[in-house]
Amino acid sequence: MSFLEQWFYDEIICKLELDKKYDIVSEFGEYPYFIDFAFVNEKIAVELDGGFHFINQKSIEKDINRDKILKEKGWTLYHIAYFENKNIVEQDFLKFLNKIEKQRRFESCL
Repeated sequence: MSFLEQWFYDEIICKLELDKKYDIVSEFGEYPYFIDFAFVNEKIAVELDGGFHFINQKSIEKDINRDKILKEKGWTLYHIAYFENKNIVEQDFLKFLNKIEKQRRFESCL
């Protein structure tokens, strides 16, 4: 795992015990891509973007295309960039999960 992936695993998944609520798989295959951390039962794809994701237009376009295809396959994406404040990311990610859960509960009632 990269430093950022290890941080996410240790400080978000383990510390917050998300693995007890969600089916989380690292390097989950969704052809033709691999999702850094997939919350499989919710179809949430967490992508941890290191510096190479921002170095040139080709890398950026590749990420945009990957996101488009994953969204077409029903995935909701959440990106964390290497330069983001980790404390803010933790709070924001929990808000994101809560929002997705509420949205899915609402949709299941329709």
